[in-house]
Amino acid sequence: MLVPPFFVATQFFFTICFVGMLIAIGLVLMYLLCIDDYYRVKVLRWIGFDLMVAGACGTIALIVFGAQGDGRDFMPDWEQNYLSWSFGLAFVGVVFMYVVAVLFLVEARIMQRKEIARESQEKQAYPMERTV
Repeated sequence: MLVPPFFVATQFFFTICFVGMLIAIGLVLMYLLCIDDYYRVKVLRWIGFDLMVAGACGTIALIVFGAQGDGRDFMPDWEQNYLSWSFGLAFVGVVFMYVVAVLFLVEARIMQRKEIARESQEKQAYPMERTV
């Protein structure tokens, strides 16, 4: 066996995590450069959802590698095989991915409430307006 199955699973889930981050970068650029006000809340929600899914895939990859990567069968000289700084940085990156996803979802909720307040204030400004 050339590559252990747990390593293939780790690579698969981290690849999905990385692609999710690239999609989020594209959506953030789209949000900053060329989105109308009507779509801003929806785009923020999509960014938050995308980062949550990417964070979940990164978590699965970390759990699989953390459970199996330190074994005797994976690397030669297993006595000197430790989870290194790159595993720690991957953990920090996935945690920050969750934090950023929650912040995007909170910002979408705040913007939605501001839009609702603005619409109700505009309706109160014209009380005699006919609604059909």
